[in-house]
Amino acid sequence: MLAAIVLATLLTVAMLGVLKSMTHGRKVLLADVKSEPWHTRLIDQLEWDLKNSRTIKPIPGGFELTGYAGRDFSDGRPLHRATTIQYVAMMTEQPPLLLRHEIHGDSLNLDNRATEVVCINVGRLVLLPADEMRSFDPDNASDLQNGVENGPLPNRVTAFLVCNGDATPLLQKTFYLR
Repeated sequence: MLAAIVLATLLTVAMLGVLKSMTHGRKVLLADVKSEPWHTRLIDQLEWDLKNSRTIKPIPGGFELTGYAGRDFSDGRPLHRATTIQYVAMMTEQPPLLLRHEIHGDSLNLDNRATEVVCINVGRLVLLPADEMRSFDPDNASDLQNGVENGPLPNRVTAFLVCNGDATPLLQKTFYLR
């Protein structure tokens, strides 16, 4: 009789464990589906730009990457040529915009520059070295300055997309570059 009670208890505990793991997996899948479509596009574009760039330079309103992240403007194929990428927050009347400028420096034609709107109602895209990861505070003026120094890109960076006037980042993603 005692053995039957112990066996029933063990089976109940095992069943609860299975149900808990299924519930957790469902929550993860639903959280991924609920993300905005532009999040995925921004993460993919930023990852391409960071992995194919060699240096970073803070500029007013954002940062500038130099390296070989350029793509053909007509079909999107990688060019593997010297390129400068700038992510800049533009404060407009309504709403503020995050822009991405791509400049092909060694191109001899006049069509060597493209600008696209990455997202709307964004105050800033901030990169911090992930090796020195600390909590991000958008109300702190020093955190709104790009934490990545002028020079070579670190091995890991964390990007924070900050909305105007909101303390919570819209997007936070760590990129492993090398």
